Amino acid sequence: CYASLATTLPVLAYATPIALRMDWAGISAWLWLGAAWAIVMIGFVSWLGWGWVNAQRGVARTAPLIYLMPPTAGIAAWLSTGESFTAIKLAGAALTLSGVA
Repeated sequence: CYASLATTLPVLAYATPIALRMDWAGISAWLWLGAAWAIVMIGFVSWLGWGWVNAQRGVARTAPLIYLMPPTAGIAAWLSTGESFTAIKLAGAALTLSGVA
């Protein structure tokens, strides 16, 4: 929480001039829909689900699952965009998964 508070002002100082020059009317409806999806689904629904799982199973049992996010994101990137897996990426995934086991 404090990290978000500490970075808000610098980000606003950097982004405000860019936002003022943006052609907001030129942004497609699909892009707005994608942004809304990301905000609602990732920013709210996923954290709501995570809180529910923690309440049901307990934090001690569910906390290690957070380390599955990077490998899961890698698989999703491979399936959706054809992301390639280098040796260093695979080693990092193996290291991450070994910490969960």
